[in-house]
Amino acid sequence: MKKITYAILFSLLATACASAQSGHLDANLVHNWNYLDRDIELSAEKFFNKNGFKVSLLYFQNTAEQSLNWEMKPRASNFKEHWGFGLAYLRYLPLKKSNVELYPYVKLTGFKLPYQTHNESFGLISQRPYWKFYSGIGLQVKSKLYHNLYLMASADAGARWENPQASYLDYFDGLAACGAVGLAYRIKG
Repeated sequence: MKKITYAILFSLLATACASAQSGHLDANLVHNWNYLDRDIELSAEKFFNKNGFKVSLLYFQNTAEQSLNWEMKPRASNFKEHWGFGLAYLRYLPLKKSNVELYPYVKLTGFKLPYQTHNESFGLISQRPYWKFYSGIGLQVKSKLYHNLYLMASADAGARWENPQASYLDYFDGLAACGAVGLAYRIKG
């Protein structure tokens, strides 16, 4: 956990220090669909020429439908469990004479959530929360709407990493895909 915290702090510091250099800085508000459920992402992307880094704060929405009987759904049970993080590396690919920008990327996101099961006999059964990570490779597209406002969309595929037991063996838990739609505001550039 300390390593993850240090990585996030280092990324934030590097982004803040680099804002004085060339490149552009975008602030994004995005709605994500991922293998867990849906989340809202508030992020900052800083580019140094064509290389960019993104730091994200994610809010897990708990939108999975609660029917009479349901099994193993990720559910945030308190305020702290709603929050996650994301880090990404992006490469800017400009298209000449176009309002469209392409960004291939690699990303890592994480949430600390419990899985919950509900049935008539036992009621609500909740596992203890543990970290669930997703690492993906994808493509982000931005299209200029007005001055510094952009419409953005992205799609990626990758691996999910989680293990409800305390053991760190067999951490890989399968493949998944994610998609996102949102707005970006170009602060500098």
